[in-house]
Amino acid sequence: TPECSSLFLIMPVALLGVVGLLRRQLRLGRVLLAIVLSVSLVMLGNLVRIAAIAGLIERWGIERGYELGHLLIGSLMSIAFVALGLLTLGGIIFRRSSQRPSLAVAP
Repeated sequence: TPECSSLFLIMPVALLGVVGLLRRQLRLGRVLLAIVLSVSLVMLGNLVRIAAIAGLIERWGIERGYELGHLLIGSLMSIAFVALGLLTLGGIIFRRSSQRPSLAVAP
């Protein structure tokens, strides 16, 4: 259905990307990279969700499989992948340029 399309899942990611672009100190390339990676995660999540729904329908039939796959598991998967996309976007866009990931543990 149109309500479950990737477009509606991608919109929050794209909106945050635009907010990142409006900040003058951010580089365009960094923001575009963040948007591409985040949108890719959301789209991958949507494909996994559709595959899970199809598998559950195959296993338990159209009534039970669709209900379980679409309403419960599919919704949870969508929420998880959108959250992961938003965290990825925020982590790339709003991380300070001088800040480097470190494996060292603070005392």
